[in-house]
Amino acid sequence: MTHVRCIIAAALLSSVVATVVRAAPATQPADLEKENAALKERIEKLEARVKTLERQLRDARAGRGPFILPAPTPAPRRAPESPFMPSPRMWTPAPREGWVEREINGIRFFLVPLKDQ
Repeated sequence: MTHVRCIIAAALLSSVVATVVRAAPATQPADLEKENAALKERIEKLEARVKTLERQLRDARAGRGPFILPAPTPAPRRAPESPFMPSPRMWTPAPREGWVEREINGIRFFLVPLKDQ
């Protein structure tokens, strides 16, 4: 008989514990409502974003892609000036007496005597 009483007491105790565990606290529905509202708001934002992206994809496939700025063209580069290659802006001295004008590969130069002979 004591065995039966122990089993009945254990069954009653487990049923009481199960009902207490199943019972939700009074604050839970408010939290769930806030969470549901936040999730619904997020879903609305995501659906709006999907519509925007689908419209952009449809426009791109139709040939009207998003506006893209072309890359700027680089400025023309000049070769650095060299003392060996005169530029057109360079001053050319007037030949003096005894100087001999010569040209090699399109470059004009003067032979200047070091001493008077």
